[in-house]
Amino acid sequence: MPKRYSPKHASEPLEPAEPVELEEPKESEEPVESDEADEAVEAEEAVASEEADESDEADEADEAAEPSEPVIAVEPTETPALTAPMTLDGFPLPESIPSNTPVTLTPEEEFILATAAAKTADEAPLRKNRKPLIIAVLTVSAILLTALGFFVNSEVHQNNTYQDAMTQFEQENYELAYSGFSSLEDYRDSTFWAKLSSDFLSYEEAIALYNAGDFKEARSLFAQLSTSQIHDISEWIDKCDYGIADKLYKNGNLEEAAEAFEKLGDFSDSKERAAQCRYNLADELFKEGEREEAYFAFIELAGFKDSEARAAACLAPLPESGILYQDPESYFDFCAIRIDYRYSSGASYYKIYSDERLVATVFLHANTSVRIYLLPGNYSIKEGGGNLWFGEDLAFGSTGWYSTLLFANGTTDTITLDVDELVTITINATSTGNVSSKPEDPSSF
Repeated sequence: MPKRYSPKHASEPLEPAEPVELEEPKESEEPVESDEADEAVEAEEAVASEEADESDEADEADEAAEPSEPVIAVEPTETPALTAPMTLDGFPLPESIPSNTPVTLTPEEEFILATAAAKTADEAPLRKNRKPLIIAVLTVSAILLTALGFFVNSEVHQNNTYQDAMTQFEQENYELAYSGFSSLEDYRDSTFWAKLSSDFLSYEEAIALYNAGDFKEARSLFAQLSTSQIHDISEWIDKCDYGIADKLYKNGNLEEAAEAFEKLGDFSDSKERAAQCRYNLADELFKEGEREEAYFAFIELAGFKDSEARAAACLAPLPESGILYQDPESYFDFCAIRIDYRYSSGASYYKIYSDERLVATVFLHANTSVRIYLLPGNYSIKEGGGNLWFGEDLAFGSTGWYSTLLFANGTTDTITLDVDELVTITINATSTGNVSSKPEDPSSF
């Protein structure tokens, strides 16, 4: 609706406005058919639409505000001329002309108005379709902004959790540190720190077991941490092994304790502890009469305490040359066996058997001889020699040499003794000897 003024809106009476004469376009000017003309028409239509809306609102307000009494007529007075909106071609818009002014449209104006109306009709569906598109764009934008905000909040939360977990780790609160790092999964290097926190939890548990004397369980936990980043795991494993060895020693398991201490090498005083175990074992052997084993056990400990003296005590003094033992029932005055030991050094020990029964033993040093009176019969003689003498039971021990004498040019290991006969046996490394020998196992000597 065209805009109008009522007396209520003016301080003085209004007079009808003079008709506005429109200039006709010059003949040389052609109707505007360009894009600029279209845009101008669109702008004019928008302004006209706004003014029409404002005029309608003003009319409705006027009607609501008018009193029921008769309106007093006020004679119009002259008003300043209103400036009418113009098109880009210099033509005023029809809406700007007062309603009581007769308007005559030229063909060009009619063309402009028709073109604007057609364009408005064509663009109406497009404007209508823009609204869902705008809503969709705004919705997507809102989703993106929400996602961005969530990402930012998540990043802040993860960083705060990471820093808190790191603080807990530095304060050796490994359980809280592990809880924080493990909740972050792959965030930054959380996996590494979660593993290290877990290792330190096991590390503390292992130390507690060690302090409680449970060295085996502690060692098992420390061994599981051998590939961790904790630098002193190997030292703790050695401590556990030392504790295990010490328990074995205190429980009397000397052999196992010695082996355990020996495996520790130079750790702490392990070498001395191992030697003490070996020393105690050697002493036990000596007390049990295992003189040869005790001897070599003490010899291996040479330099530790009095091991050399203890080793010497395991040896028996060498006997004097002569008969060490003879069965009284085997003695007879009228026949004898003479043994001549013709070596320039060393000593030998002889055992004389009658039908596998020991009847006499003889010990001879270099260049000595002995005569043994025996009953007539058949006899076999075994010989032993060596450098270490452990007594008649062990003779020269496992390091000695042992043999059975052979007679009659090596054809037999038996010699026959008759009444009133003296049989001389010469033991010599040269051809002057009259016997030979075959090796004998020490265990059967």
